[in-house]
Amino acid sequence: MNNDVNTDVKVKRKLNIIPKIVCLVLAVIIWYYVMQVDNPDYKQTFTGIKVNLVNTDELTNRGLSIFTGTSYNADITVSGKKSVINNYTSDDITVNADVFKNYKSAGMQVVELDVTLPNGLTLVDQDNSISVFVDEKMSAKIPVTVDQRTGATTSADYETGTLIPEFAEVTVKGPKTIVENIDHATVRADFSSFGLLESTVTTEGTVSLFNADGDELSSAYITLDYPTMKVTYPISLTKQVKLGVTFKYGYFNDSNVSVEIDPAEVTVKGDATAVKNLDVINIAVIDEKQIEKDKTLTFEITPPDDEYTFADEDFSTASVTITNVGTSTKIFRTTALDVIGGDKSCKISEEYLDVTLRGTPEQLASVSADDIKVTVDLTDYNGSVTGETLYDATVTLPAKYEGVYEIGSYKLTVSVDK
Repeated sequence: MNNDVNTDVKVKRKLNIIPKIVCLVLAVIIWYYVMQVDNPDYKQTFTGIKVNLVNTDELTNRGLSIFTGTSYNADITVSGKKSVINNYTSDDITVNADVFKNYKSAGMQVVELDVTLPNGLTLVDQDNSISVFVDEKMSAKIPVTVDQRTGATTSADYETGTLIPEFAEVTVKGPKTIVENIDHATVRADFSSFGLLESTVTTEGTVSLFNADGDELSSAYITLDYPTMKVTYPISLTKQVKLGVTFKYGYFNDSNVSVEIDPAEVTVKGDATAVKNLDVINIAVIDEKQIEKDKTLTFEITPPDDEYTFADEDFSTASVTITNVGTSTKIFRTTALDVIGGDKSCKISEEYLDVTLRGTPEQLASVSADDIKVTVDLTDYNGSVTGETLYDATVTLPAKYEGVYEIGSYKLTVSVDK
């Protein structure tokens, strides 16, 4: 009997616990709902809200510009019912900054933010302001200098020159209050990586801006048309170089002529690459056919300005003495005179022509006057010239007389009778 009573009591107790547990769960759910969904004191921070710049046209009308950009963001903390807050995003919150309202003078402006919230939200905390740099926009051309500290080394025979910037000036754009303070631009270039310099080299350098006191200026609001530019490091070489001459037809050589030049050599200074490969400076082209006998000629010496100059030399001319060796001259009378081109009315007036030839005595002894041909080229003759006219004549010899050539120049008279 007692056992049945105890069992009934235990069952009743278990049945009484279940409603209590259910009530507890419902209480927690209601508390969570009130706290998380319907709590008027719920807070949330919206980040990265775009700040709208207003009255920028007022700045523009006064010739002013904003140099800090146009992309600004703000963080805003609001309170309200979570169920209400959850209905909004950052795009529903408006943040304005009146850039003209408090403008007084050029420079950095602190602009207050004006926040507009949707219904049901209360402002708790915000970014109060943004910084905006306002000034007149200005452009100026700034002269460029070069920092002569190169970090380079050269051989003893070579000489360094002044560094040369790619451009003489740069164009600087930015706020007037900063640009007006710029005095010059300087290019810095490091040549240490080139090793021992024996030729002119070029590398890229960085352009920096300085005021009149030599203080470097740095501003995110300044732009350069050439933030970097090439810098050339001239390397020159001084060297003794022989003077020489060349010959128009190639008849003169070391076996048949002696050539003496005074001065025999000169000291030149110029670009290391050009001077290093310079062995002879040819001062003239000599026409062998105009050298009737041993002769001394005078020629001006003018070095090309872009390659080298004469160093420590007080002269402007050189004399060239030509002495014939092992050759002589002989006069031949030839009657082989002819006209090339023209027409049948074009005839040579002369019956013969005396031609002077140069060669070795053996060569001249073998020459026959009949082998010497003298012609006048009238290929372009159009019949407009009549009567007697003097024309340039060409002397030719058979190939077997190689090395024999005529001295001087010749003319023949052509008669046209129509």
